[in-house]
Amino acid sequence: VAAGPAAALAVLRQARMTADAADAAVLAPAFRPVGGGDTATWLRNLLVYGPFAAVVLLVQVALLAVADDAVPGAYAALCGLSMPAAAFGLGWLVLGFAFPAGPGGRVERTPLLGAVVCFAPLVITCVGAGALALVR
Repeated sequence: VAAGPAAALAVLRQARMTADAADAAVLAPAFRPVGGGDTATWLRNLLVYGPFAAVVLLVQVALLAVADDAVPGAYAALCGLSMPAAAFGLGWLVLGFAFPAGPGGRVERTPLLGAVVCFAPLVITCVGAGALALVR
């Protein structure tokens, strides 16, 4: 303070830069995905798409458990395809509403990850239905 306000301001700026560098070092992701990109983005998106896919899986397993052999295949196919598509769409919307656009002006939604996660219950229930058909 004895050196004047300019020296005190310079010391405060240096302290802020040091604190920002420490925050960046602590908050940086521990690993990077193989294809590049930000690890936090695809993990965040997985935490959004995953619960929607889990609900789809639970509903499809419940429908498979209560459905009898008289249920037409068209209804089962329509439900099996529309529910994962709805889960993907809802995840897409939630990501758009919940997280702001990045530096490029776009929300990082990772659509391939979302499609794989949301349509995985369809594959799981088809495999389960096929296994049940083989056992009967």
